[in-house]
Amino acid sequence: MCDSNCGTPAETEATTERLHEYFDKEGDLIDLAVVRGVYKNRFDMTDFFRLCTNYSLQEINEAINYIERNVTPVQYSDRDARRMRKQIEQPIIELDKSKGIESFYTTPTHYGSERSNLLLVSWAIGGIYAIWLVYALATGITPQVASIWDFALNMMVIAMLPHAAFEILGLAFNIAAWYSNNHKLALTGAILYSVSIAAFPLMIAFVAAQTALSYVAFAKMRKE
Repeated sequence: MCDSNCGTPAETEATTERLHEYFDKEGDLIDLAVVRGVYKNRFDMTDFFRLCTNYSLQEINEAINYIERNVTPVQYSDRDARRMRKQIEQPIIELDKSKGIESFYTTPTHYGSERSNLLLVSWAIGGIYAIWLVYALATGITPQVASIWDFALNMMVIAMLPHAAFEILGLAFNIAAWYSNNHKLALTGAILYSVSIAAFPLMIAFVAAQTALSYVAFAKMRKE
């Protein structure tokens, strides 16, 4: 015999259904099919829930698990998904701003099914140069300065250290941009390459190609 907590089958089904209803910070019911269509992977859906709702991380993980197993996404093109993302997040950001909370738009981890070939070539060139650069700097320092040539060589190595640091940082962002297909990371990598050129202009010939490719990739990805 069932006790008073069991409820009727209809009540139980309704209770279960309510467990998978989620609301944003404005109190509006979230359309999970739209969320899955706009935020195309687990990482992006996590960013959505963290920005637009007040649920705990555990509740967010449960929600995403449910969405991945049971919700069919609304199909959006990449362009429409970007537009929808901004429309979804703008009211929440404005709400946070009115409360004195600083919030930012989420960044897609991946749009499109193919990674940028321009970025691939860029980081391949940058990687080869970075390996040579590290080797050259590691072997260039002369512990015992026996002549003016040794002194000049040591000074050149020291002068190249900022150039090398920015080149390697640019390479790291270049690879991250290619992997995630993120145009903002591509721009960051291109800027770091540019700074490495400014830090030691004599090496421009070795950095120009990956710098130009990164800027072109950024422009192309931004339009897509």
